[in-house]
This record gives sequence, structure tokens and C-alpha cells, in this order.
Amino acid sequence: AANASVKAKFYSPLNEAVHIILYNSEGRKIKEWNKSVIKGINSIILDGLDALADGMYIIQIEGNNIHLQQKIYMLK
Repeated sequence: AANASVKAKFYSPLNEAVHIILYNSEGRKIKEWNKSVIKGINSIILDGLDALADGMYIIQIEGNNIHLQQKIYMLK
């Protein structure tokens, strides 16, 4: 993929700013984003992932009212 990206889908109880961190399967920090989310279901595109190898990664989403992790799988 010329512009590899993943989509994170999650629920937020409030409108707020969140900090999103992508880790590889060994727990090493790969990339970070700051995003604004809305109350309800959010579907956020995390881009700039061209250099990632296929495999499992972990997204951590942190905000005042959100603390969650998701496993994602990168397949190009």
C-alpha cells in the first residue's frame, strides 16, 4: 500500500482530546498521534505506517475519560 493506514474504532463518553500510541508486538513505541474525538463511536484513521512490517500491533488510546488498548493486524 502506498499510504498504509489502520482504522481504530472505539467509544468515547465525551468530546475530548486523546493521545494515541502504536506499539509493536514487543511493546516498543512506534508512532504517536494527538486526535480530537467526539462523544459516541469514533473511527479514526492512523496514517503514515508505510514502514511497518506485517504483523500484530497494539494501539493505546489515552484521554481523561478513555483508557483502552486494541490489537490490530497490519496486512499489506
